Amino acid sequence: MKIPSKDTIQFCCVFLISILMMANLSLGTTENTILARLFIQTEEQWQKVQAMKLESVSEIISPEIMDVLITTSQMHEIESMSIRIEVLMSGQEFNRALKKSNANLDPEFHTYEEMTTELDSLAQVYPDIAKCDSIGHSTQKRRAIRAFKISDNVQVEEDEPAVLYDGVHHACEVMGLEICMYMINHLLKNYGTDLLVTYWVDNTEIWFVPLMNPDGHSAVTSGISLNWRKNGRDTNENSILYEYECNDWYTCRTEGVDINRNYDFNWATGGSGDPWGYLYRGPAPFSESENQALRNLAAEQRFIFSISYHSYGEIVFYPWNRGGGTPAPDDALISSVAAHIASLIPREYGGTYDYGKNGGMVGYSANWLYGILGTIDFMIEVNPSPIFIPSGSRIEEIAQRNMTGAVSLLDRIRGPGLTGHITEVETERPLSATIKILEIYAPEIQPRTSEPQYGRFYRMLLPGQYTVEVSRGGYVSQVHNVTVANNGLTTLDVTLSPDIHIAISNFTIDDDNAGNSHGNSDGVINYGEQIELTIELINTGTLSASGMTGILSSDDEHVTIIDSLSDFGDISEGDGVVAEDAFEFVVSTEIPHGHVITFHLSITDNLDRSWTDTCALQATAPELEYFSYTINDRSGDGDGLTDPGEHVELFVALRNSGGQEAETVSAVLNSNDLYVIIETQSTVYGNMPPDSLTTSVTPFEFSVVPECLVPYSIQFQLEIAGARNYARSRTFTIAVGEVAAGDVNLDGSINILDVILTVNAILRFVELNALQFSTADLNNDGVINVLDVVQIVNVILGSSPQFE
Repeated sequence: MKIPSKDTIQFCCVFLISILMMANLSLGTTENTILARLFIQTEEQWQKVQAMKLESVSEIISPEIMDVLITTSQMHEIESMSIRIEVLMSGQEFNRALKKSNANLDPEFHTYEEMTTELDSLAQVYPDIAKCDSIGHSTQKRRAIRAFKISDNVQVEEDEPAVLYDGVHHACEVMGLEICMYMINHLLKNYGTDLLVTYWVDNTEIWFVPLMNPDGHSAVTSGISLNWRKNGRDTNENSILYEYECNDWYTCRTEGVDINRNYDFNWATGGSGDPWGYLYRGPAPFSESENQALRNLAAEQRFIFSISYHSYGEIVFYPWNRGGGTPAPDDALISSVAAHIASLIPREYGGTYDYGKNGGMVGYSANWLYGILGTIDFMIEVNPSPIFIPSGSRIEEIAQRNMTGAVSLLDRIRGPGLTGHITEVETERPLSATIKILEIYAPEIQPRTSEPQYGRFYRMLLPGQYTVEVSRGGYVSQVHNVTVANNGLTTLDVTLSPDIHIAISNFTIDDDNAGNSHGNSDGVINYGEQIELTIELINTGTLSASGMTGILSSDDEHVTIIDSLSDFGDISEGDGVVAEDAFEFVVSTEIPHGHVITFHLSITDNLDRSWTDTCALQATAPELEYFSYTINDRSGDGDGLTDPGEHVELFVALRNSGGQEAETVSAVLNSNDLYVIIETQSTVYGNMPPDSLTTSVTPFEFSVVPECLVPYSIQFQLEIAGARNYARSRTFTIAVGEVAAGDVNLDGSINILDVILTVNAILRFVELNALQFSTADLNNDGVINVLDVVQIVNVILGSSPQFE
């Protein structure tokens, strides 16, 4: 075999790295490509387009509209699917626009400090109609998130509809801040002279949060990166802020959280779990202070409509297209409002904005606002593709064009729709009650409720006939047939009469080994225990209930209920009663630590009236995990490694990452590998408290046959057992022979084949085993990426790798 020259190897490696970089950052275009907008109408079309793996130049927010770079042949293929295509620009024009968007930020754009100073000044100049408050702080730098309210009697929470405008969820999408500031100034300066502006301010509470992401925005305005997208969270907690792997596009891998993926509505099914990915949704829903600030404001104000400004694409997105193409329950209304907003905003190069549904299985602000609170939110993508940041001289023009669509919501809240007050029949006090429009109700949305201060509710509707159900615990529900007129708001005032409402108020866990319970007497549900569960019910209604019984159930696979029936007797209004006897259940020994068991209680009185409630109880258990191993090969060459022909002692360390002590732990070692002979198969660990690390008391012993070729990896299975039938199975790998870092294919040399295998692994064409992964991760950062490929190339070429 002819060995390639050093120059040939270098050329091949550089070529492979180029392929890898293009795969990670697909922005290269050629003269025969075009930037096109696809309008997708069916699920079949969507699946076919996805299979083409097209080069998207923006987030795929909507399964209906997407902007892609395509070749002429791809365009013909798409047209054959009966998909409408709008050509936005040539690939050459796209590249020119992209370079222009990466120019320096013009001084006309507000910094955080300039925005804060201006808002505070406006609140002082217009104290009767303007108020500026802090609603929270940024996650990392604790910068105040400012909210600005415009309304007559601005210091009072009036019985008026409320509308919200916000900007800069994503740091580089700076025009949202500028549009909000333009609108604030326009409303304040024209109040009292412009009849329409005066009417809006006198009859509406208009709220602005111009800068949702002050930390990320600071990275843009301070010159760290014009393409910074996420917030400023120090994701790896190394006290170095704003770390990035590249900064020339919004998809670059950086620290931080995408706060428009952090809302608690389908959070787990959207965004990315990769902390460096540009769509990272955060460690948990509402983990970010920025999201908590908007959540608290929105829950308090009950906005009817809201607009969140983003970039780019000149599109109005709205909730939602969920799995299988299921539209929102209010889709007919929402799409008509979105179409109207879009028709009022001129596009940069002619025509008006497009509109389409966003994806519903993502933790967007729009999905959370609509799904949980009932606020109908529109995500408006300003600027033509691919411009995030236009010239500063064009801010006013762009803001003015967008404002035309934004203020249309201040008119639409006047109707058509339904409004009214919910009150108690005798006291006339306002009530927070559930308002359900039966024709457009769906279980995936939270019930819409009247607000507690005035008992007021608003539902924007299309004209027509509706069935309205009004309900509240402890009161008799009512159903009304309502005709919503073509103009204005139809009024439905409802008074509710008191009734009985029964719910779980408390519970006690008994595991004291007395009676029918069997456990460790700590009052906590532990693996393998038999629990006596005593439940207390409370009557929050205004009438007494009698002859109450409860039946407990759960569909949790880790629980077996052995006594499901209990008597509660009579419960007077406002009183609580503890069950006369306990429910009983057994907990599986397989239950994971921290697992939450949901119980359902069906309650019935002597008149066959029924109520249901749930309680969620958390279980604890040991969670024994493989941690590390140590090799003693003193009978061999004593180098601490496993070699062919050696007999070794193996010490395995386990970690108890659970919340319960593991008692009398032991383990058995197995392997199906033909090159391994296990002589001592079992060992003991004793008792392992929570968060402890324990090494086996005595070693396992095994030998590797002399015929074993190196380098090689052996996979072992560890069967762990403990008291109360605790059992877990874990696997780990041990290397045979010394494997050189970079020898990814384990053939004993480092060459171009190792580069190819690593590139294929990054592109997910192949999967590396544990040993291969450790040899490929040359910079020991826990991930395999282009930096590792560079280092392998440097090893091949005999040069020293350099990393920043």
